Amino acid sequence: MNKSQKLINVVEGISSSQRKVFVAYAKEILAKLKKDFFDADEKQLRMTLRKVMQNMALPKDNPNYKNSAKYMPDTFDKKLFDNGDKNTYQSVWMSMTDAAHDTVFRQAMK
Repeated sequence: MNKSQKLINVVEGISSSQRKVFVAYAKEILAKLKKDFFDADEKQLRMTLRKVMQNMALPKDNPNYKNSAKYMPDTFDKKLFDNGDKNTYQSVWMSMTDAAHDTVFRQAMK
């Protein structure tokens, strides 16, 4: 894949199937968060959810990954969070805008 193809993929955004996968991951993370933080309000849960999903892109030996690991889904597709070249910024998750992240979180919190 050349550079222009990568740029086109980023501009097009994500597919609905990828969005559904992210919503499923977010629901699983929320279920685990609510067990430990049952009295947290929606804003706190959303911020924590965002941080856990960002940490899913990190290598397994990273301390932030280890701190968030107990809230992560049991199995998840690392390719959506890391493009394989150790460059998480060109992954599907990082190519989404903040508004797209918020949409995923709102759908998961319904």
